[in-house]
Amino acid sequence: MASLLHRLLPTTLRRPGFADLSFVVGAPTRVGDQSATLGAAGSIAFLVPGMVVGSGGHTSILRLGTWLASLGHRITYVSYDGRTLEKLERRAGVNLTGWQGRMMTWQAFLQERPRFDVGVATKWDSCYQLLRHQACFGRKAYFIQDYEPWFFPRGDEQLLAEQTYDMGLHHLSLGGWNLERIRAELGIGGGDVIDFPVDLRQFPLVRRPLRHGRTLRLAVYIKRDAKRAPALLSLMLQSVAEGFRARGVATEVRIFGMRSARATFPVGENCGTLRTPAIKDLYAWADFGVVASLTNVSLVNYEMLACGLPVIDLRGGSAPFFFDDAEMLFARPQPDGLEEVLREAWGREEALAAMVGRAQDKIRDRQWTWEQAARQFEAALRRPFQAAPPAGGRPPAGRAGVR
Repeated sequence: MASLLHRLLPTTLRRPGFADLSFVVGAPTRVGDQSATLGAAGSIAFLVPGMVVGSGGHTSILRLGTWLASLGHRITYVSYDGRTLEKLERRAGVNLTGWQGRMMTWQAFLQERPRFDVGVATKWDSCYQLLRHQACFGRKAYFIQDYEPWFFPRGDEQLLAEQTYDMGLHHLSLGGWNLERIRAELGIGGGDVIDFPVDLRQFPLVRRPLRHGRTLRLAVYIKRDAKRAPALLSLMLQSVAEGFRARGVATEVRIFGMRSARATFPVGENCGTLRTPAIKDLYAWADFGVVASLTNVSLVNYEMLACGLPVIDLRGGSAPFFFDDAEMLFARPQPDGLEEVLREAWGREEALAAMVGRAQDKIRDRQWTWEQAARQFEAALRRPFQAAPPAGGRPPAGRAGVR
C-alpha cells in the first residue's frame, strides 16, 4: 500500500524537500490491548531511527537500555531506518562505550517477527511503526524525550506528530515538561515522569574554584536544530565579544555539538562533536557554559553543572521549569541578552560558586542518575496501565481550534 501511495503521489510531492510520510499509510491510529506488564526479567524493544553519532537522544536511549539490562532485562534496539547491523553497533559504541543489549535491523525484525514484553517508541514516526506491528509487543509505550511537534512549522508533520500523543501509548516522559506541554497544547493528560538524569560515573559532582581574569571563556553548545537557537546564539556571542572588548576583557569561545567541525561562526572556534573526556576538559577550561533549550532541556545543562560550571540558558525556554534563578542564569532571547547576564555575573565568583552548589545539591539529593531513571522506567511498566479515551484532536478548554 505504501509503495502504491508513493506511485500515486504527484511528482512534485516526491521530489527532494518534501517529507516521505508514506509510513503512516495503513497504520492504526489507536493502540489495542495494553494489559501486559513488565516481569522481573522482561524483554524490552526500543524502536530507534538508526543510530546517529553524537546524538544526545540516541545516547540517552542507550544509557537507559544499558541500565535496564543491568537490572536483568533483555534489551533490543530495533532500527527501522535500514542501516546495517555492523554500522548500528559501531555507531552505538561511539555514542556510549560499554553499551548493553543488542541491535536488530528492520529486515531481521520483519523476517523473525519476535515477541517482546514491551515495545517502546522513541520518536514520533516510530509510534506509527509500533502500532503497525503492535502484535509483536505486549505493553506499547512511548519514551518521550521532547515535545516533537515543535520541531516543525505548522503543517503535515506537526499534525502527525501531535496525533502520536493520542494513540493510547503509555507515555514515559524524560522530565515533566513534555507532559505539561501535551496537556497545554492538546488537552491530553496522563503519563509517568522519568527524572532527568546525569551519568555521575562519567560526570561526578565537582566543586571547583571560579576565577575570572582578563579573558572571558565560554563553552557554548550549538547544533543546527532550530530548537538550539544557533542563529540567535551566534548574534549573542558577537554582542558579548564587542561588549567585553569595550571593557578591556578578551573573549574566547569554544563551540561544540555541531556534527561538522568545518562550519564557521563569526565568534568562536567550532570544536565539532566531542567525546566525554574532551567535553570534561572543555568544561574545566570555561568560565560559563551556554545552552539554548527552546524545547525540552538539554542533558548538557546537567553535565555542565555536575562539572562545577555555571550555566546560562534562555529565559522563555524549558530550563526554568527544571531550575530556578538561584541555580541557573537565564538570558533574554535577544542579541544583547547574553552580554547583559555576563556583565552582571562577571567578577562575582563566590555567588556563582554558591549557585552551582545549590544546583548540584538538587541533583544529588533527588538522585537524578541513570540508575534511578531506569528504576522509574521499570516501575512504571510494572504497574497496570489504562489508556485514556481518545481526545480526538480537540484543543484544551479555552484554546481556539485554529492556531
